Formats: sequence, structure tokens, C-alpha cells
Amino acid sequence: MGIYNPRNTIIATCRDANFDDAVTLSWHSPVSHTPFLYGIFLAKKRKSYEMIKNSKEFCVNFLIEDQEDLALYCGTKSGHNIDKFKEKNIEKEECGTIDCPKIKDCSSYLECKVKDIIEIGDHFMIVGEVVKEAEGNNKKKLFQSNIKGPYTFTTTKD
Repeated sequence: MGIYNPRNTIIATCRDANFDDAVTLSWHSPVSHTPFLYGIFLAKKRKSYEMIKNSKEFCVNFLIEDQEDLALYCGTKSGHNIDKFKEKNIEKEECGTIDCPKIKDCSSYLECKVKDIIEIGDHFMIVGEVVKEAEGNNKKKLFQSNIKGPYTFTTTKD
């Protein structure tokens, strides 16, 4: 795992039929400059995959160092069984250009409209056109390191 770690940790947020969900991801990347496209990778079993497929929108929330607990929670709990925003009391705000929540106090956000969904092995790559970029704060970003075992984190250096 150390070969391709650390990786920036994000939470992708989505909405479908007035239900909001949040899923932690470390598999994501810009995929095009013009147009600005951003890809996230979701396992086929994730509720958030179905929600994004239906709504055609998602928000990429770049986490900060004091959101490690939130990253673990949203990455280990299933949206099939619980309302993560309600159960964890996650503070959210509305995105500016899409009908989707964003997590308050993240370092930055990408609001995306789905352009393509590609099945790749046991995951789907969801490619979104970035319709808005927003800076949240300039705190240290959270990275998944997994060098010492599963679900370990580090931050950017000063």
C-alpha cells in the first residue's frame, strides 16, 4: 500500500429523493483540464453510487486534519441502513450550483454534474464536470496513509 499512499481523503456527498448521503473515498482524481472533469471511484454495493446515478450530481469535499473521525465514520457506515448526517450530526450546507449538500468546514469543494459512469472491475468510475470550485479554509488536508495498517491518516506538512 505504501507505493501509492498517502492519498488525499475526501467525502463525496449526494442527494436522492430528499435523502442525503456521504461516503469517504481515497480513490479520486482530476481526469481532464478542458472541460474540467473529476473522477471518483465507488464500489458497486455503495448506496451513494445508486444515488449519484439517479441524481446525476455529487460534491467532492476535501477533508481537513480534525475530520479524521468523520472520515472513518462515513467510510465504515452504510447509507443503506442509516442517515449518516443525522446519526453523526454532520454539519452541512447547500451547494451553490447543484442540489446537493456539502460538509461544512472542509478545505475545499468541487460541485460536479455527472458526465459519464464507467464500470471498471468491482468499481464504477463516476466522471463529473466541475461546475463550481470553492475554497473553504486553509487548514491542513487529511490524507489516508495505510502504511501502518487499515484506515490510518496523515496530514499535509506546513
